[in-house]
Amino acid sequence: MKKRIILFYPAISPLYEEHRVPLSLLSLAGPLLEDGYEVEIIDSRVCSDFKTAVLNKLDDTLCVGISMFTGDQIRYGLEMARMIKDARPDLPIVVGGWHPSIESYTTIEHPLVDIVVRGQGERTFLELVRSLDKGGVLAEVEGIIYKENGIAKENPLRPLEDINNFPPLPFHLVDMEKYLSLAKFPRETMYLSSRGCPFHCAFCSITAIYKRKWLALRPEKVVADIERLVNVYNVRRINFFDDCFSIDLARVKEICRLIIAKKIGIEWSAQVRAADTRRFDAEIWRLFKESGCVGLLMGLESGSQRMLDLIVKEEKVEDAVNAYKEITGHGLVPWSAFIFGLPGETWEDAMETIKLAVTLRGIYPEAAFSFFFYTPYPGTPLFEMALQCGLVKPKTLEEWANFTGTRINIPWVDAKYTDRLKRILRFYLPLAYPVSELREKLGRFNPLLMAGFNMLRPLARFRLGNNFFRLPVEWWLYKGFIKIWAQRGKFFTKRLSGEF
Repeated sequence: MKKRIILFYPAISPLYEEHRVPLSLLSLAGPLLEDGYEVEIIDSRVCSDFKTAVLNKLDDTLCVGISMFTGDQIRYGLEMARMIKDARPDLPIVVGGWHPSIESYTTIEHPLVDIVVRGQGERTFLELVRSLDKGGVLAEVEGIIYKENGIAKENPLRPLEDINNFPPLPFHLVDMEKYLSLAKFPRETMYLSSRGCPFHCAFCSITAIYKRKWLALRPEKVVADIERLVNVYNVRRINFFDDCFSIDLARVKEICRLIIAKKIGIEWSAQVRAADTRRFDAEIWRLFKESGCVGLLMGLESGSQRMLDLIVKEEKVEDAVNAYKEITGHGLVPWSAFIFGLPGETWEDAMETIKLAVTLRGIYPEAAFSFFFYTPYPGTPLFEMALQCGLVKPKTLEEWANFTGTRINIPWVDAKYTDRLKRILRFYLPLAYPVSELREKLGRFNPLLMAGFNMLRPLARFRLGNNFFRLPVEWWLYKGFIKIWAQRGKFFTKRLSGEF
């Protein structure tokens, strides 16, 4: 009789959730299936009654694996672990993922955690399952920390393995239709063609796991996976979720050529470094277009060269400007992400980032930006700097569960600073340089509001261009309008419900 392994994926955030296929759990599942085990993947983000789904399958289950990333996913993972232990105290709970791999000892010290898998998990988890199944010795399993009579025992780390050695992802273990129906773009799914990154940005946890090594699937394996996603699940768009897709341009070209040769007919996007676009020749731009590339995402992080140097980005501000010109000049769409609140950031640094965003909107008026406040993740060089700047490091797994961008007390960023930035990012920048989607929404919502925005646009551009935000009359008017509109909505709601 096959032994069952349950792999549980907790929600990442109660406020914001991208419904990505749990690629990490599928990666673990492949070798287990090959070895004859039954694998059940339960994703709390798409399973409405995930608690019952887990608890009802504990019989004949060998162990439960739980994925954990710093923040809320720890909280929800521990909640599920507590219910499992209440029902089956003897059942081993194994946790893995970014956070347990880096903060291994705070993780294993938790009473609900029996075993921690560190780093690349496919081979480690398979050998751990075999050991649990056959009554083997856990001390012989590389890459884990476990408890023996309540004492944490650390085994040597397992060397990174070529990911081409692992079987294709078993997408049939999850309900792909649920993820595809919730995707940002029609029939889009995430896909990883490589792992790790040879660069060492100081804010990024990747180096702590992959030690600046880059592991890539061969082009033929990548395209075989894409063919399967298209033919079996009717996927129409692939988002290459690689940390950096543009490391090996010969490999990228071969992937494109195979997509074209096989006439797969998909759209795709990927994340690249802005500086890498200087290495793109005419052939790669042609192959991008012919193979279905629609856009490229870049982590630009900051418009301040001082901050780029601080985080060891190894890029120049002008690389971002050049990248936008190249990408749009070849008919593709650029997306970019920025980080505010880095240790040592001044208001002048923040305004340099705003200035860069304005410049990029000038190159491509529909440029989409994602703005984040810095979250100091453990295992990164910048985390150590954050500690020197007054950040208090969590001591328990529960404290790490509260470690999110909205709840961390970052000593060097006060409420006044964040409020000013949010006002600029959420009001002045969209007012001064609105994308077409915003203009359409405003026009449908209230033509009068749209007219007001048009009148105020020159003033917003003046403020952004001159870093002058005193006496923000337009902001006060906007807040007053929203307040009145909200009260009007409550009035009509009450009328419709018969309360008047």
